[in-house]
Amino acid sequence: MTTGMPYAGMHIAWEPAPGPLPVLRAVVSSAQLVELCRRVRDDGGQLVSLWGEAGREPGGAFVLCVILEAERHLLQLELPLSSKPPVYPDLSHVFPGAARLQRATGDLLGLQASGGDR
Repeated sequence: MTTGMPYAGMHIAWEPAPGPLPVLRAVVSSAQLVELCRRVRDDGGQLVSLWGEAGREPGGAFVLCVILEAERHLLQLELPLSSKPPVYPDLSHVFPGAARLQRATGDLLGLQASGGDR
């Protein structure tokens, strides 16, 4: 699946996610996450969901997971969080609906959006 990858110029290593849906998965940096969200929004795509996972990474670190709908794909972005406390970029300025999901992620796991409403 190297041809037709969305946002190829961003140098993101996409791989197909297991399952029947056309989902592409990638581990991204904070900068890539924000830039990709902006590009998806500008291209008419949308945020589908955002959540955090605990203990999946070595050492029990957190992962922020974001699903975007873009072009003909669902994009599953994973941002490993190593800081203490775990902080990730605020996405509510790109997708206003992210504010509630970010608040829930903070309430449930203690993950905080930098520049968020808390």
